[in-house]
Amino acid sequence: MRSKIISISLIFVFFALIFVGCKKGENDPALSLLSRKARLTGIWNLTDANYTIKNNNNNTTVYSYDGDSELMTETFTGNNNSGTETYTYSKILTINKDNSYNDLETIVNGGTSTFETEGFWYFAPSNDELDVKNKERVVFEITKITHTSDNDNNWFDSYSGATNSRVDVFLLDQLSNKQITVLFDYTATDDDGLVYSISGSAVFSQE
Repeated sequence: MRSKIISISLIFVFFALIFVGCKKGENDPALSLLSRKARLTGIWNLTDANYTIKNNNNNTTVYSYDGDSELMTETFTGNNNSGTETYTYSKILTINKDNSYNDLETIVNGGTSTFETEGFWYFAPSNDELDVKNKERVVFEITKITHTSDNDNNWFDSYSGATNSRVDVFLLDQLSNKQITVLFDYTATDDDGLVYSISGSAVFSQE
């Protein structure tokens, strides 16, 4: 009888370790039978976004997206002017099991423009200096961006090679099989000395 109890206890501990090991993001589900890759792959629709971009020229733009109405609102404030613009917007992110991905953004504002991004994705390792866990971040390595619009202002950029530097990084605050919550928090500086910071969040959902 005692050996059976010990066996059952060991099985419980084994599965508990699996469940805990899957929890990386702050708001990940406590228990999940799916791996992080299985939860991440699928077709995701942007359903909510709120983020702010600031630069050292005292310009600030706040982006707010409502997935129900598919309306994106940009509120701009600066030294000389301010204003608000609202337009129709959608973003569909397809993450495939073979580590390829496709990101399609559609903007309707007088005319229609689309931005289609293709590439490959992978989980980033842990980083003690950034205080992030293994597989808490997802790196999207871009290989091609295609832009089309009603006014024939069409173009594409392509990137290749082992040192390709065009990447996007998602910090996963929540990763379930139905919802992803992404956090943005970084600062960048360009060649002209312009410093800008981005902070906020976005939520993706799938049926």
